[in-house]
Amino acid sequence: MKRLVTLMLAAMMTLSMAATASALEVNVKGNFHFSFRWQDNMKGGQQFRDVEEDTFLARQRMRLQVEFIASENLKGVLYLHSGTTDYFWGQGGAQLDTTSDTLKVRHAYIDWNVADTNLNVKMGLQQVASPGFAAGSTFTNDAMAGITLTNGFNENVAASLGWYRLYSGSQIKDSVDMFMLSVPLTFDSFKITPWGEYTFIGRDADMYEQGYTPAGGAYEKKRKMYHLGVASEFNPIDPLTLAFDFTYGAVDSRGNDPETDGWMLVGMATYDVDFAELMLGAWYATGNDD
Repeated sequence: MKRLVTLMLAAMMTLSMAATASALEVNVKGNFHFSFRWQDNMKGGQQFRDVEEDTFLARQRMRLQVEFIASENLKGVLYLHSGTTDYFWGQGGAQLDTTSDTLKVRHAYIDWNVADTNLNVKMGLQQVASPGFAAGSTFTNDAMAGITLTNGFNENVAASLGWYRLYSGSQIKDSVDMFMLSVPLTFDSFKITPWGEYTFIGRDADMYEQGYTPAGGAYEKKRKMYHLGVASEFNPIDPLTLAFDFTYGAVDSRGNDPETDGWMLVGMATYDVDFAELMLGAWYATGNDD
């Protein structure tokens, strides 16, 4: 009997130690924003002459991010937000006696580091942005499902490679896949990031219905889209920062569909003074000739 009790106690201690070792640390952060606004005569034109618009608006926004941390090398991230942007009081999910169905998942992915390497892996629904220093992301800055591999080779050179499934139907020809590569180079007085992306669009993928129209909607033939860019930032003197972003993009359709391409150049100069940050920006884009 004593041996049985001893074995039971040992088993309980082992289970207790295992439970302690696998315990998660949970970090919760987020924000609640409230806005109250009065406005009048915001809609001009003959068609709104007899429209009596509501002059008072009240709205709120909720964003919540939860991190489930298993160790310093592994965590899961869940990011929730209310509606597309806000709840307007008295409408949709914020009207009388309503149960909101507009709480949405923005991000849901695991973030882990490969042991004894500098390789980081993000897998799941995550934010993907094309590099940009002058004007932010000129191609994409959206949530999408996929895998991102990021590796730092040394203090100056890193690389990021990702595959993302933008849309998937019941067949291969319905699917849309994007691959993106960027190589950040960082030095004392400047940093530069060449990058590129390639998107394969299946011939039956109706991206117009999905709200994503890289070339105006669905085509009869399978096609591809690609972008090449360089993002750069320079600090010639301490208070002055110069940034330049260049992006070239094209859609190439197989068959008789038109090809379209164009490029954009953005420049930004920032000068820090004691009381403000002075900024001067300019951009040029070729547009779409087709």
